[in-house]
Amino acid sequence: MGSCRLTASVRTAVVAGALALSGIGSASADQLSFVGEVFEGEPGVKGSYVPAPDEVVAGETFSMLVWLSEPTLGLAGYSLNVDVAAEPGASGEVTANFDETNFFPDHNLILAGGSHFNDALTFIADPGDGGVFIQAFTIDFEPIDAVLGVNDILAQVVFDVSPDASGLFTFSFGNGTQLSHAPGIEVTFDTIDHTVTVVPEPTTVILLAAGMAWGGVTAARRRRRSERATANRGPASHRQAAGKPVGRLAG
Repeated sequence: MGSCRLTASVRTAVVAGALALSGIGSASADQLSFVGEVFEGEPGVKGSYVPAPDEVVAGETFSMLVWLSEPTLGLAGYSLNVDVAAEPGASGEVTANFDETNFFPDHNLILAGGSHFNDALTFIADPGDGGVFIQAFTIDFEPIDAVLGVNDILAQVVFDVSPDASGLFTFSFGNGTQLSHAPGIEVTFDTIDHTVTVVPEPTTVILLAAGMAWGGVTAARRRRRSERATANRGPASHRQAAGKPVGRLAG
């Protein structure tokens, strides 16, 4: 079954209703973190994961999976408020791509766990702050156990990196992030932030290096011309002796 996408204008009302489902609740401690791509594992294992990227290139698009590791209690739903923050000294932007972000159905907790989405409570919303808000519940609110490498992914978040971006950017889970065993029963969990370094595009580095090299050549040429001009002028007495006589000859 599908899921809907919401714009910032309607996100507040929907999220408010979603948060009402999460009460204070109960026991257990899961871990929510980011991982990278998926590759096929050993026979009988649906897949395994590589680490989230530590470095990305300006101007490109990349994705990270929201991973439920060390699951200890079945979940009937979850909400994810994925934030992106530039660290001091960083420039440009890294923003979630609202249209490309998805539930990663091949390994999704609910879809790959044998259930379907509750369409009324499943959506991907644009909060308008560069991040993304994601929520999903099972169709019947029955909890599903996550199996590592099979159905332990909650979402694939896609990010766009601006061409002028550089420096450190931190990805974290903000207010409203929750794991629910059932409506009104929230599961205790830990979150792990991830920091990515954005580096310039290779062509930009080449152009910068070429510009610096050309600047050095130009400066050297100007310096040599200045030295030659100074040498040609010489002292004032030498210039006079080498030129025409000054004044009238006696005679």
